[in-house]
Amino acid sequence: MWRHRVSLKEQLGRVPLFENLSEFDLAHVARAAVRVREPAGEILIKEGEPGHEFLIVLEGQVDIGHGDQVVTTLGPGAYLGEIALLDERARRTVTAMARTPVAIAFISRRDFSRLLSELPELARQIRETAARRVAGDANIPLE
Repeated sequence: MWRHRVSLKEQLGRVPLFENLSEFDLAHVARAAVRVREPAGEILIKEGEPGHEFLIVLEGQVDIGHGDQVVTTLGPGAYLGEIALLDERARRTVTAMARTPVAIAFISRRDFSRLLSELPELARQIRETAARRVAGDANIPLE
């Protein structure tokens, strides 16, 4: 039985953050991203630590915790980590742990900065989300 393997570019194209990008720009993002699989229970980012990457949930569910409480669960298409990358002095504001086995795309700080400078529409969307998260918008989970 032949199974179509979904490319990272195809998976990223399903993420609302990237859905308005051109095919060329989406390919640019896909080249900067690294897809990894992690088991349930794996800590993906830890509250209080410096941020080194932007994280996009491709498959599975990720629990977002603040202090000792899980405040929300994110699924495919969600992203986090931008706050600590937009401000080098900022620390992670939450802990993210894989609730189920997950597929995640990571983009390094260097590549994230480069993408924001080369893709102004993407930069605008990420900065708007980060501002709403910092302001405490209940519908936008913190990183």
